[in-house]
Amino acid sequence: MSLERQLPGVVSPSEEVVVLRDGPVVEVWLNRPARRNATTSSMMRALANALEGVGADARVLVLGGVGSVFCAGRDLVELDPEHDDAEAVLAQTYHPVFARLRALQVPTIAAVHGAALGTGLGLALACDLIVASASCRLGSPFARLGAIPDSGAHLALLAALGRHRAMGVILGGEVRPASDPLMAPLVTTVVADEEFEERVGDLVRRVAAGPTQAFLASRRILDELEAGRREAGLELEAAWQGRLARSRDFAEGMRAFQERRDPRFEGR
Repeated sequence: MSLERQLPGVVSPSEEVVVLRDGPVVEVWLNRPARRNATTSSMMRALANALEGVGADARVLVLGGVGSVFCAGRDLVELDPEHDDAEAVLAQTYHPVFARLRALQVPTIAAVHGAALGTGLGLALACDLIVASASCRLGSPFARLGAIPDSGAHLALLAALGRHRAMGVILGGEVRPASDPLMAPLVTTVVADEEFEERVGDLVRRVAAGPTQAFLASRRILDELEAGRREAGLELEAAWQGRLARSRDFAEGMRAFQERRDPRFEGR
């Protein structure tokens, strides 16, 4: 696989999600490189459909991003702060994709380069394994928008970093390289940029040749141990994101983002 490959001529560049198959390996590519693979509702529906189409003959699925970035989060261009129902969008459009990723009957690998922010980080965290390039940046920088991290970020931050470091990342709106000691626990492995493609390929081949049912059994055990916390976390994130989307600080955060200036929050 190659993160810099040109998609085959038979594939339309207008497709927001592209699926490529090579024997037992299924590659799913986020394909909005001009927008840094930022997600839209239509893109998430296309991703859900792509995951639904993964057949029983697959042995591993790789999720990657076309261009220079894995996924920069939700595309805020489609968001109308006055009318957007953040809770409904998360619960109805985004959470089902995370659930499908976790329920696939094949091991899943996120190949993360460039950046995985917000929803992009959530997509990576929904996979079984995450290979991140050393220069890749990770984070859920919602503090500048007057909102909270979502897409499962709270549980992931708590589990990997502990409460106080997790709160430090959230309050600071931190976006750091995957190689940073604070962020490295969020991923499976961090590899040098020049080795990234080779190391991803090696891992894909190893997993594809492995005991798929044993891998899935271990995933089911971990899912059972974590399930209650994960579902509660997603529901709480969606509910609070919906409430905060109606706050004055969120409206100011969105205006500041669109006007490319620092926000002036009032705490309301």
